Amino acid sequence: MIFALSTDDKTLMIFVSEAEATAYVEGIDVEDGVWLFFDDCGFPLTATFSTPNKRSAFCAESGVYHLQPSQGQNLSELLPEVASIEGAAPENTVVGVMKLLASNIAIKRDAPQAVRPLP
Repeated sequence: MIFALSTDDKTLMIFVSEAEATAYVEGIDVEDGVWLFFDDCGFPLTATFSTPNKRSAFCAESGVYHLQPSQGQNLSELLPEVASIEGAAPENTVVGVMKLLASNIAIKRDAPQAVRPLP
């Protein structure tokens, strides 16, 4: 799950996958800082471009990017600023998103560590 927050209108979008998020959010807007991304626990993600955006006097072409962990504010810190949420119930409210983030963090915290094979 990926959360994307529009810095323009403060809409929070909830995507099932990174592929869905990067297909929806144009690279041009990402580069311009119009969107902030967060993982399923609300930790910040940054866009890394494998193909840069192209701009000319007459048009702009979005590049290709992927998301990776980064530093910055967590989604939970920004939720009070959210004006609307586009997602399935019950995650379509600020309270619903807060509960989902807390649940996802608890699941990851309580999950057993992956077993490493012996050398």
